[in-house]
Amino acid sequence: MSDSSEQFNRLRHTHRLRFLGRGSALFPAGLLLLGLTALILRIVALVFNDVVTPDGYYYAALAKGFVTGRLPGEFAVSWPPLYPALIALFSPVFREPELAGRAVSLLAGCALLAPTYWLVKGSFGHRVALIAAGLVAAHPLLVYFSVQFLTEATHTLLFTGAVYAGWAALVRGRLKYFFLTGALFGADYLTRHEAFGYILPMAALTLAGGRFVRRVGAGRTLLNLGALLLGFTFLALPYLVYIRRETGAWGISGKAASHILGSPRYRDAVTGEPRSGLSDNPPPKVLLSRLAKSAKRQFQLLNMVFPLHFVLLAGLGLFRRHWTRGRLIKELYLSVFVAASLLGYVLAVPNVRFLVPLLPILLRWVAAGVSELVVWGLGSEARVRGKRPKGAKWRDAANAGAVVLLTLSMAPLFVYLLEGDKNINYRWQKQAGVWIREQAGGREPLIMARSPLTSFYSGGRYVYLPAVELREVVEAARSKGVDFVVFSERQAGQPSPTPSDENDFAASGLCLERVFGKEQGYRVSVYRPHAAGPCP
Repeated sequence: MSDSSEQFNRLRHTHRLRFLGRGSALFPAGLLLLGLTALILRIVALVFNDVVTPDGYYYAALAKGFVTGRLPGEFAVSWPPLYPALIALFSPVFREPELAGRAVSLLAGCALLAPTYWLVKGSFGHRVALIAAGLVAAHPLLVYFSVQFLTEATHTLLFTGAVYAGWAALVRGRLKYFFLTGALFGADYLTRHEAFGYILPMAALTLAGGRFVRRVGAGRTLLNLGALLLGFTFLALPYLVYIRRETGAWGISGKAASHILGSPRYRDAVTGEPRSGLSDNPPPKVLLSRLAKSAKRQFQLLNMVFPLHFVLLAGLGLFRRHWTRGRLIKELYLSVFVAASLLGYVLAVPNVRFLVPLLPILLRWVAAGVSELVVWGLGSEARVRGKRPKGAKWRDAANAGAVVLLTLSMAPLFVYLLEGDKNINYRWQKQAGVWIREQAGGREPLIMARSPLTSFYSGGRYVYLPAVELREVVEAARSKGVDFVVFSERQAGQPSPTPSDENDFAASGLCLERVFGKEQGYRVSVYRPHAAGPCP
């Protein structure tokens, strides 16, 4: 047998997919224990997280549309459908869409440990895989987004599963694994629109895999590629056709352009306002400047969620030992997805949410570094004492202690995520919504605001508050039969009126009803439009 064949057989054996059986190869006891730990941490985090983001309003509206069979078209093209569909499936269990959405995220966040473990075990073994799963279970960013009414947890689970399935497909060379990989990337696209882009590097890797991973002929390679694209198209194409029908143009999303620097102007499907990521056809110098600022902000966010000591441990895990051919191929495979994500998000509006899916891959390298450091530490301690190194139980305990210490080192990030400026502002908008619900007396109030949060918590309907002159706001509110107009001091593009403006508002016919959060510097003002003329 040739050297290359022996290398391939070793590569294939170390990444073989095994099913549950004696020894629980897929779900060992340690992984199940970590899953329980992840669940407990997320339930605790859920207690401290009591507000949704504005996107939650649209996911709830889409989930309601799935239940009733009447999808709001302007939302369905701008917010992907899979997460709201899962919320709808959970609606018989949870009457409130917010609870259903958080339950979906929580389950996805706990389930993420499994593909992370499988992705690491093939390269570094059981112990390092458990370290990686422990880091995923406890990392503050993953815990936080596992209890949010957002798509990040589901997106991360599908992305990590697709990356793992893609590697298994390249190693085993079976069409069903390529089809599964494509289907997972398709499901990921239905969860986050930008995941559409991942099928491109996976297609390129499939072509390269026929030459460098499992050496097969061009015909077989094309069959593999066809299975991959078929799996992706099977799930993605119906939604692409739906977007085409609703918007009159082919595209992957109704709002993707709002997140791309330098994108042409388009009319927002929800607000009706012309928007763009930068401006109309910016000159190259301006575009490069914005790209540089975006890259800098992206680096700052990455440093916040993956700080220097994580980077050092990842470097230790990557370069402490010599690489084999199989190791080189796998690291390059994973690095393609990390690089594609970081490069893609540099072109977009930077947001810490965008880094969440990369953490399982990045923490894989950290886990390998932790293992190397623990082995070095126990070996050095034994040499200093002049005795034999301590056994496996000591190594497992040291690994667990390292995970705990790394988690504690990230505690400030968790505090920031829970008590950030946006969350405080959202809480006051929630209070305004609860107050409006009490005032409505069982009716469904119509609320005009820059953000839909107040409408979400009031149980009312939402009308977008345009950035126009006060007179036009009043005219629009009266013509649409708006019950309340809400201004938020911290809401981008629509500052709350100061006390000196109140006379102008009263004279225009907007009567102040209640102000929330002004003592803490978060002024959320609720107005009731007068039927005609100034306020009495």
